Amino acid sequence: MLAVGASAYVLIFGAPGFLRDLNSRCNAYNQACGTVFGFVTPLLSVGLASAVFLFYRLRYVKSPVTRKAKRCPQDLVQTASPDIGTIVGRDELCQVIMEDIRDREFRRPHLVVGSVGTGKTAFLVQLTRLLAERGAIPVPIRLRDAREGLNFRELAYRRFLSMTEERLLSDAEAERVWRQLCIDDQIVVIADGLEEAMAEGSAEQDRDNLIRLAIRRARELRLPLVIASRPHDPLRGADATFMELDPLSEEAALEYILEGKRSEHDLRRLNRIVETAGLAELPLYLRVTRQLYLTDRLDHLAAGQTARKLDTRSLDRSELRFRLLDTWMEALFEGRLMPGVPLDREEREAVVAWLSALACIGLQADTGDVKYEDYMRRPKRRQGNPSGADEKPRYQAMDEQVQRIVEEKLVDRRLDIRLATSWGDRLGLVEAHGESV
Repeated sequence: MLAVGASAYVLIFGAPGFLRDLNSRCNAYNQACGTVFGFVTPLLSVGLASAVFLFYRLRYVKSPVTRKAKRCPQDLVQTASPDIGTIVGRDELCQVIMEDIRDREFRRPHLVVGSVGTGKTAFLVQLTRLLAERGAIPVPIRLRDAREGLNFRELAYRRFLSMTEERLLSDAEAERVWRQLCIDDQIVVIADGLEEAMAEGSAEQDRDNLIRLAIRRARELRLPLVIASRPHDPLRGADATFMELDPLSEEAALEYILEGKRSEHDLRRLNRIVETAGLAELPLYLRVTRQLYLTDRLDHLAAGQTARKLDTRSLDRSELRFRLLDTWMEALFEGRLMPGVPLDREEREAVVAWLSALACIGLQADTGDVKYEDYMRRPKRRQGNPSGADEKPRYQAMDEQVQRIVEEKLVDRRLDIRLATSWGDRLGLVEAHGESV
């Protein structure tokens, strides 16, 4: 750029002292000048192209990812709910992990382990936001999508393409941007749901070894990787740093529920609920309580009020948790929760009947991913009865209960399992995808 600018200046204003001397030398030794400039000019052109790529195209492609990660990280984390709310009490753990993965030489994958409802996904959402604020490019992936094998780097690359495809000109540029970000050590892979990886497909039988090999391969590549998982066998012996999610403090739980709306009366009542129900130990119940508080369902039932509200007096831990869930379900049926979904009370109750049956199957199999065929499948035919005419559905008793509830709620209407899960998806109760939920 300097050479081009100097040449333009000479053409317009004439050569100053230094450039005049340089031109006279080139006139005297034109072959030498031609050789030098013929070698240097292509290098300068490549340098200019690289500068344009690094300072314009690279920033242009990655800017929407970092902007969304800072403002709406729950939209990037595929397993997170849109109404996840403010996340509290996890900043210290996020800071520890971010410091650990900064050192490329001694970097190891991090495994964040916690049982159902402990807030693993919420933690990943908070980590996504903090990484973006530090200048990293968080790439959240859903390990349920890994069916035939597990390669964290490949899954992250495909996810990065889907997040930036509207700003990429070609596959070649996508590969170049990805490689440059990896060279700059800006990519951080955030993986959720390790227990659901390769749950089906040809790799299912050798699943445990493949998971350990994938984690080891990520360590060899020095890939910045944070994985959230429920405790399960393949994690034993994995080449990773283990971290267990500790319960939130009661102060953090109150901050999450109140969400900036603070009054002395609310603080005393919520403090009693948090302490009695042990909400700091179970973010799932914490979220339920927050939604009840924001919809004004934690007040005592007062005279003259027809709305059903939660009475928290004289309850032990189990009873209070049950009442919280029961009141939350009632608010959902009445349309106080998810009011934008155009379903009446009877339709919502019928949907919950179907989803309850699927939840029982998932609980029995210890999985969060239930296939429709698991519910509808008939048992294998017995010898001596090749036709299977007298065989019954696998969950016949449960199916009869579901059909009875649906018939009571939806008179002269049908509601099959696929439509029920589709409605459940809109209500935020499940995530329907393909042949499973």
